[in-house]
Amino acid sequence: MTFSLSISRIFRGTEIGKLGKALFVSGAGLLSFSSVCLMRSADPFVEFQKSALILFGLAAVIVLTGESIRAVARYREQRFSPRFMDYLQQIHQTAVASVPRMNKGLDVRCAFCGKGVVGTGVRRNESADAKSQFGCCLNCGKTVCPRCSYLKGMEMGRKSLRCPACGGPVY
Repeated sequence: MTFSLSISRIFRGTEIGKLGKALFVSGAGLLSFSSVCLMRSADPFVEFQKSALILFGLAAVIVLTGESIRAVARYREQRFSPRFMDYLQQIHQTAVASVPRMNKGLDVRCAFCGKGVVGTGVRRNESADAKSQFGCCLNCGKTVCPRCSYLKGMEMGRKSLRCPACGGPVY
């Protein structure tokens, strides 16, 4: 029988974070104490210089270990939290919704004269070709053919394309 020792088996997610915090705080305390001992140059402190230097290095390792344990605990908590999973699901839904789909049997018709273009959806740019012939009113949102919008623009005394229903600009 093999015995494997793992931190995740001994400590739970929140306890791992507490362990990392404790290591970080104790390492910071030892780091400040050893740095004060290293700065002193009086006679009683000279014989402790090597010990203080070793303590300084050990404290730096303890601080880095504690911070890395805290980072792993935060990552695991974020990775498996319900909010993070909801966020991933929302990203997936927006990515799926933004994928352009080819319409089979595209039917674009003018809202006023009924003239239209019916596409088969076989060619890739056929929907773009059919839609580029017609405009859309910015005010009411109706689809307008170039002939109807041109006639309305001339009726209003303007050289721009206009919607026959509301007189709004057509693009």
